[in-house]
Formats: sequence, C-alpha cells, structure tokens
Amino acid sequence: MVAVPVRFLLHNKQSYLLHRARGPGLHGIKSLVKVCSEPTSEETLSVDHSQITCPTMVCWALHDAWMPVESGRWLKATIKGPARFHVIERVGHYVPEDRPDVVVEYIDDLITE
Repeated sequence: MVAVPVRFLLHNKQSYLLHRARGPGLHGIKSLVKVCSEPTSEETLSVDHSQITCPTMVCWALHDAWMPVESGRWLKATIKGPARFHVIERVGHYVPEDRPDVVVEYIDDLITE
C-alpha cells in the first residue's frame, strides 16, 4: 500500500475543483465534482435512495480522498432494498478501474447468489 500525505490529496482536490468547477451553475462535471467533494451537501442528501428496492452492491474505497467511507455506509443504509457494502483497500476514487479483479468477484457473488 502506498501512503500519500493528506496535505497532498487535499491540495490536488482543491486544484481540481478550481479547474473543473469554475463558472456559473452546476451542470455536468461541475455538479458531480460538487457532490463528490461535499457528500453531506443538500443535493446529495435530497436524493431518495429508499426508491432503490432491487439488490444493490455498494463498493467504496477505504481511503477515498473525495468521499469518506462513512458516506458509503450512509448510502448503503438509505437504500431500501437489500444492499451489500464492500470496503476495498489499495484503491483511489475509481474503485472499478483500480481493482477490477475485486469488483468482478463481488459482482459475480451478487448475481450468482
């Protein structure tokens, strides 16, 4: 596992936000960046996840610099249907890209249950 100083991660996040989230309005990537950088914001909390009733799998990075693991636990808890929650180590924000082997294993387990 590679240790990255929190100061480095925060600096990169702030630089990314300054570059991508400029200009008026929250559309497209700017909306996504805002939701990801502020997972307890009004927009995120206003989504009614209780409408999700099918079996669902939530995979979350243990040390996601954008969204803390607590946000993933909250998401899993707000889904009405049966939901699995997996915390994956040694990944960044893009879990399926960083550890496709692990994600595929969890998907296979979900669909063959």
